[in-house]
Amino acid sequence: MAGYHGGEQTITLTPDILKYEHTDGLNYLFLDFGWITPLYTSSDGMSGISLVSTIGAGPVVCRSDVRVLGKGQNNNFHLSGYGVSGYVATRYEFSRTYFLELGGKGGYIDLTDVLTSGGSNRASQNFGFLELVLSGGIAI
Repeated sequence: MAGYHGGEQTITLTPDILKYEHTDGLNYLFLDFGWITPLYTSSDGMSGISLVSTIGAGPVVCRSDVRVLGKGQNNNFHLSGYGVSGYVATRYEFSRTYFLELGGKGGYIDLTDVLTSGGSNRASQNFGFLELVLSGGIAI
């Protein structure tokens, strides 16, 4: 905003001065390695409780919409960085076939090469995340 402003002494900053979002795609493509530790098995062997743990990492592919002072673009999908994560859950198995699982996943994402307003312009960003996970399924 440095420079000539057409005689204005006051410049009002509005929310449209910067738009920076990955809502069209912040895709964390990860490979997890994990293990299941039995904690309890019923006497008839039909149900049980286990601890599920995983660690993982992988690339992050973004489609970033970036506009500065109204100029910019909604970029194409692009390899923008990497992520690492871990997961811990408690699994309840019943009827030897079905399970319910409640857990938490946390991680760190480092976007080292985010496309911005075109040309060679780039940005970087990093952040952590936590999420609560409830899942169910069929144990094979």
